[in-house]
Amino acid sequence: YTQEGVLDDNKLDERKYGIDAGLAWGSVADATVVYVDRGISSGMNYGVKNAKDANRPVEYRNLPLWSE
Repeated sequence: YTQEGVLDDNKLDERKYGIDAGLAWGSVADATVVYVDRGISSGMNYGVKNAKDANRPVEYRNLPLWSE
């Protein structure tokens, strides 16, 4: 949700709105999937903790043929 005109990831309150929106959607998901190719952010760790607290499976994946 951090595209221009939606939320500003540099504003902590807006960042939290975006993360909480993702977590709300995650509550009906079958699993939480974390792509680790570029590292794991604090927001991603927050989502992983939320999934584990909800007993939702967490999968760690890599993008095929990822290059920076």
